[in-house]
Amino acid sequence: MPAACRLFLTVSSLFCAASLLTSTADATDAAAAAAAQFLARGHVNGCPFSVLDLGRGRDSADERLLMEPLMCVTTSPDELAPRFDPVLRRSYLSVPVLLSDSELLAHASRQVNRPDLGTLSPARITEVNTVEDGLPTSVIVALDFVWTPPQPVGFLWLGCRREVGCNEILRSHQLEAIEGVLLSAKLLGLSSNASTTFTYRLMVQNQTLSMSNGGSRDVARPPTCPQLRPLKTLESENCAIQVYQRLDRRGHYLVEPLLCYDKTIAETILRKDKLRGTNYLRLTLMLHDDFVLNTVKTHLEYLRPISVEFMRLWQAKAVVDSEFSNHYQIGTLLISENSSLAKVQVHCSNWSDCAALRCAITTDPIYFWRHVKWTYETTVDDTCLHTPATGPKHSWQVLREAKPISARSRRQLQCNGTPCKYVKYRGGKEYTVVLQRIRGSVSFQRNWTEYENGFGDETDFWIGLEAVHALSKFGITLRIELKLFNGTELFGEFNEFRVGNSSTNYRMTYSEMATTAGFSNMGFDPLIKHQGMQFSTLDRDNDANENSCSNNWGRGGWWFSSCYDFYPTGLFPLSKTSNYSYMIFGDVQRLAFRQVRLMFEADFCG
Repeated sequence: MPAACRLFLTVSSLFCAASLLTSTADATDAAAAAAAQFLARGHVNGCPFSVLDLGRGRDSADERLLMEPLMCVTTSPDELAPRFDPVLRRSYLSVPVLLSDSELLAHASRQVNRPDLGTLSPARITEVNTVEDGLPTSVIVALDFVWTPPQPVGFLWLGCRREVGCNEILRSHQLEAIEGVLLSAKLLGLSSNASTTFTYRLMVQNQTLSMSNGGSRDVARPPTCPQLRPLKTLESENCAIQVYQRLDRRGHYLVEPLLCYDKTIAETILRKDKLRGTNYLRLTLMLHDDFVLNTVKTHLEYLRPISVEFMRLWQAKAVVDSEFSNHYQIGTLLISENSSLAKVQVHCSNWSDCAALRCAITTDPIYFWRHVKWTYETTVDDTCLHTPATGPKHSWQVLREAKPISARSRRQLQCNGTPCKYVKYRGGKEYTVVLQRIRGSVSFQRNWTEYENGFGDETDFWIGLEAVHALSKFGITLRIELKLFNGTELFGEFNEFRVGNSSTNYRMTYSEMATTAGFSNMGFDPLIKHQGMQFSTLDRDNDANENSCSNNWGRGGWWFSSCYDFYPTGLFPLSKTSNYSYMIFGDVQRLAFRQVRLMFEADFCG
């Protein structure tokens, strides 16, 4: 398989396999297998394919052109459900993997279009197995590959450590956790009387294409391109544009993929990888751009070019300095279906590092990109491979001195018209206090405008929906702390918490409650009933109940559903009560709490 797997956007979620550098022949004619050469690659119906030329003459009784196993899954995560193995007594997911398909073979044959080399045939697969993988052992493990030749589909069994583990995967679509799965496939036909074993790595595709960081195995690498002459280097915004002249075709010119950070479509949302337990940012790189191509054509007008085209990216690997790697890890480059854009995940050791990184990138991208370079290879016409002679490439050019940034700028944030209040915990983690009720000195029976703008005093206050939106619009960690009348203290943290703007009536969403020890002791998720709800007050009813939850129960403002499991804005109780009009917590057993605090993990940029 090639290092790249092209997908159609109609597929909601897709895995595809890239061959690794491992291949072993089971007999003495391994040299014959090694003689196989990469011929072409492409994709049909969202599935990648790679074609090998075995170098045999047309009079040979054996096939000359072979298409490797597809190793492609077109099943949406929504269609997968946890199963139970009664023998091993464990939960698992059964993921169908497409190995071969006659219709796709016919489409691939038309794309390759080499009748002079004979008919394209599928590789004959005799065996597929799972091999040692790098899956997160705390949640899932590759159990087996269940398949009977010559069936076109096999089933990868992913074992779950617990039932909730399977449900977590399905609910959050975090199927990128199987990026560590390796499958070995024995192929016949590469040599006269032997099988050859190749190893494939499954990679998760979400309407994108994964680029291998390690390169393809030798038989899958295209031949080296005829000599290309570097012609000139141009600049556009903060991108370097490298132009080449083709020496094999007069008047034809090529442009390297830009690999340039696109700040105009930057996505600066903090996300949570639930299975790996890390936070990450997703950044966008521009590879091909019509404006850039027209700029190059303008600069080459004096040469009267016949064609000016972009090369395609074959593989790219991030190279970072050691100090940077202590805090951040660069994930796999993911390419859009039309190859014009790429996305890359930057994983952080903790949320605070991600927040600081986001602030740095939005202030001036050079703070981040000065630490990262790309080594890469490109293809020309998808038939030959080019290694740039210019060396590693930056995604952001240093054209001026970086904009200054203050490490304490978050102190200037305004909450309810005054500087925001912060709480500092051990280890230096800080939180912005959003809502606090300690003494019951402030009434929370307020109208819409008051809840928008905020209200309160030093001990009891609400900072306002506008401020909450400003702080959480990129996604943030919410921490809830409660103190019950028996002295019990409860707490929970909620990842990727967001509140929309006024046009959404400040709709609230989040990804999950953190269940890891030390992040929650609540026993159940008190916000799950409120997920996706708009804000309601005594004078504006946006809840899912036929009556107004606010007016029926305490006249406080909240993200009511019908009506609530958690109500921090209810009447302030002076003693233990189960009256729904008061500050209440619980799904089955309703518990009044005497103190409450809602906080956002402090963000550098605000």
